[in-house]
Amino acid sequence: MSRGAAPGARGEDGFALIAALMAALLFALFAYAVLASDRGAVAGLNARLDRVRMEAAADAAVATIASDLGGGGAHWALDGHPQALDLEDMQVTAAVQDDRGLVPANGLKPEQLKRLMQSAEVSARNLDTLVDNISDWQDGGQRPKAATALDYAAVGLRQRGNAIRTVDELAEIKGFDADVLARIAPDLTVFPDVTAGFDPKLASPRAQAVMSTGDTPASGASAFGPPQSPTQFPTPALDASNSNIGRPFTITLDVDDGRGGRLHRVVIIELTGLPNQPVWIRAFT
Repeated sequence: MSRGAAPGARGEDGFALIAALMAALLFALFAYAVLASDRGAVAGLNARLDRVRMEAAADAAVATIASDLGGGGAHWALDGHPQALDLEDMQVTAAVQDDRGLVPANGLKPEQLKRLMQSAEVSARNLDTLVDNISDWQDGGQRPKAATALDYAAVGLRQRGNAIRTVDELAEIKGFDADVLARIAPDLTVFPDVTAGFDPKLASPRAQAVMSTGDTPASGASAFGPPQSPTQFPTPALDASNSNIGRPFTITLDVDDGRGGRLHRVVIIELTGLPNQPVWIRAFT
């Protein structure tokens, strides 16, 4: 007569089975986590590589344009009109603007700031306040109509109290909304030494009106005309006697890798004529 397994032994076998199943489940979960982590790491690495490739394409575009400008710039309009560049599998659109035809964001007189804001359709009610806000942002002053340090602190900002470093920085100034910035950004430069060298022959109608020495037009006046595309601006032709050396140029780049990745870059360069350092990067965003 055979004997059955002891009750205690059957219980131990059950616990052992449960423990084995739990161990297998934990191992499966761990393996899944490792695989998921690996896939996330690979995706992150691919994204970083795509970014590096686009940045390399942008750097190559700047080098190509600088080299061409050093030879006279025959292939480039200097009015900000976009042109296509073929750089391997990257789609690059580049625009070159002679900064002497742009309005300097730093160093404008109050009446020039007013003309600039009027050209962007800022209302008469807000005009003086916005002009004071811009001036305070640059020199750290406390003009009566301007926003205070507490106004900026409430949104986590501090007035720079110095020269504006990038055109996009204007969006941080109280009262400066995206629509206003979009209207005037193509006509602005942050290059520090361009004020004295402004050349109206290279400028858009808006820039010419802002930098003029005439009386400030009334708000809403038609002196600025309707917004114009870069193709409507004058395109200066350079001859062999008109050297690009020592002149600032703003290069605006948009890079598309064809897989959904995009890169926007704005670079201000100056050609030096020096063989060991032919180009200076004056500003970079």
